[in-house]
Amino acid sequence: MENEKEISFSERVSCIDGKIIRNVDNITEAEKIAEFLSQKNILGVNVVDTRIYDYEKSQVEHEFIHGIIHSEEYTESMAYDVCKAALELSVELEKNSIYSWDLLPHNYTFHNGKWILYDFEALSLYPDKIKTQLRGFFKIVFSSFEFLKHLPRKKLKHYFLNRVKMPDLLTMIPIYDWVKVFFELYYSLFLVNTKQYSKMYKYLYKVLESYESSHKKHVYELKTNDSEILLFKNIKNIINSCQISNIFCTGENAAKYALYNIKDINAMIYIEDYDVCDDIYNFIIKNKLNNMSTGVLYPLENDENIPDFYKFRAIYDNYAKKRFNCDCAIYLDDCNVEFIKNISDFANKLFIVKVDSKTLEEVKPLLSDLYMEIDTFETGNNTYIKAVNKRNIFKYKKTENSYKNFNRGYSADEQTKIIKTALNY
Repeated sequence: MENEKEISFSERVSCIDGKIIRNVDNITEAEKIAEFLSQKNILGVNVVDTRIYDYEKSQVEHEFIHGIIHSEEYTESMAYDVCKAALELSVELEKNSIYSWDLLPHNYTFHNGKWILYDFEALSLYPDKIKTQLRGFFKIVFSSFEFLKHLPRKKLKHYFLNRVKMPDLLTMIPIYDWVKVFFELYYSLFLVNTKQYSKMYKYLYKVLESYESSHKKHVYELKTNDSEILLFKNIKNIINSCQISNIFCTGENAAKYALYNIKDINAMIYIEDYDVCDDIYNFIIKNKLNNMSTGVLYPLENDENIPDFYKFRAIYDNYAKKRFNCDCAIYLDDCNVEFIKNISDFANKLFIVKVDSKTLEEVKPLLSDLYMEIDTFETGNNTYIKAVNKRNIFKYKKTENSYKNFNRGYSADEQTKIIKTALNY
């Protein structure tokens, strides 16, 4: 292992030659769980494909998942679906004496058309920690759904599906909701204390459904005109000539291209509007587009340094560039040179962007420094740049502001103050 390049993410998680290495408390337990999940065809489908890496060091390994979206970036439909997936898996595993204690949204990502658990340590052969998942659903999940009764999703920003202390929650919602949450929590605790684990998981599912019942799911209406179809055909021909395996699409026009024309290439669709993104997610699910993912990406690292009025703010975020670095990046709306520079960091081979005549002249020198070949093509009355063969691929450098999980307890007080402000408390 001496020649392997290792990148440390935390004390327990690192990356070696493109694989995630995770330290576990009990390697024998992890091995038994992995064997069972494999037998039941759950491993690699609902739980990331995990195997023993080093028995003596108590380490397991799994493939690095490209393009992980965080729970702060989920839309409403995504939040309901991931929670349902977690509780359904909890019930199924409990039948076979495997207990989920940390199957919560922040340990999942949307991958290959499914919600997949990528924290293998969230499962155990022992029920000791089950209360962690129960309390997590109230502090993290149900608290956010309570806030959605009073705020639109966009107002919660990256404080959605993040930890709020229960005593604080009970000062942030109306008294009748306070009473409801109180009794739901303590009834759930009663079920755990009396070892009725399956019944507890099912009860949490019932509570989840009561929140989801007020959410109306809409599916994106994909409408295209002749000019767009011609543009999409031109882009497809370019992509086919460049051996592209994954694409980062920003904005609704690029999203329409992906939904209309991409069947065999992985695509990440970044939409800034929460409602439109929610509709697109439901379109992906309905049409079983297993090669696609979407999310309202948030600047999880450089948030304080990016002006609030900027469109697609995550385009300027180093952590977003690291997570969604792709062969190709596409943006099909008007933009300026600064935007073009930042979105080009997401592309390793091919970059396609719409420009007007003024922006074209301003951006040519910049792109010429970044790419070997710069061409333009016309479709309808619009001009598009095609930049091919990048000279220098974006390299992420970890900084003091690197992303930290907002589900940690030390973030709860700060998040509560901000949410209270949004709620006008």
